[in-house]
Amino acid sequence: METSSHPPDLEVRLKEQVAEVVAAFGIQQLEPLLLAQILLDQYERWELAEIKEICLRARALLNPQGLVSQRLRKKLVAQEVLRYLEENQFLNINGFVRFRIPHYLAGLEEAVEEAVERYSEEKEHGEFVSLLRYFVRDPGEPGGKSPCGFMPGRRVPALRQRRALP
Repeated sequence: METSSHPPDLEVRLKEQVAEVVAAFGIQQLEPLLLAQILLDQYERWELAEIKEICLRARALLNPQGLVSQRLRKKLVAQEVLRYLEENQFLNINGFVRFRIPHYLAGLEEAVEEAVERYSEEKEHGEFVSLLRYFVRDPGEPGGKSPCGFMPGRRVPALRQRRALP
């Protein structure tokens, strides 16, 4: 390690503050980008509006207790950053996230997976209900032909038998 011209207390406090800032940046700014990247890497079929919705759901899953959950993650990341800074003077944030806190990334991946599952279930349920409504709707509603083409109360035309040609 290099010797520093700063008093030890000042250097420790500076590293603690840097760790706090890096952790805050990671949780507030980088985390939404990481969630979107995980979603895009693992699931290719989503449109932009769906990606935004799923990422919001993943963040909600990561923060079941609101700011308390967010502060806890920030504190854990800050501790890891501080440990790293005690041995190193240069910090590559992307490399740090990928290699020094893989458990954090794993948690993000789990949140994305759960959010995708819940979103897909809700979407399928909505489509099923919509289809069900189509088949059981009242034929008296505007545009309400029954799916088979006949209206209740009307006489069904008789089917004529074809005569066989001699």
